[in-house]
Amino acid sequence: MAEYISKILKAKITGQQVVVNYEVVKEKEQKFIENLKSGNLKEYTEYEIQQNLIKLTLREPILFELGSSEILDTGKKALHNIALVLKDLPNTIIVEGHTDDLPIKKGTNWELSLARAINVVNYFVNEEGINKNKFMIIGYGEYKPLVPNNSPENRAKNRRIEINIVRY
Repeated sequence: MAEYISKILKAKITGQQVVVNYEVVKEKEQKFIENLKSGNLKEYTEYEIQQNLIKLTLREPILFELGSSEILDTGKKALHNIALVLKDLPNTIIVEGHTDDLPIKKGTNWELSLARAINVVNYFVNEEGINKNKFMIIGYGEYKPLVPNNSPENRAKNRRIEINIVRY
């Protein structure tokens, strides 16, 4: 929000134009939400609409193999469909990588989660042409699990990418 306001102040836009721009952003957000609810992205993602953000969650089997940060073809298909609707949004997008607590062969889970988030953003920027200035990248490793890492099923739930669209 601060970035959006800063751009408005630098451009010295009139109050009426600010309202129009804000309403355009809200309209684009609403179209994005309708797209989520209609099921166009349900095949790939779970979503949650909060007051301040829209959260898309993609689980590991869609995007990555266990312990890998290389995006699978199925992941590229999912990211492409998400990119089609993200392109029109002027919102800031925060991509978060998460892992389970199992040790990996090379590096740490923290590094793996960050590498996965970076690869998702690189895909959006390099393959889909989304403006890189819209993105923030975070790697949490195993430190923000959804559920306890006490079973294979729970570990699978914790291995995920979250794409958070900051709402204005």
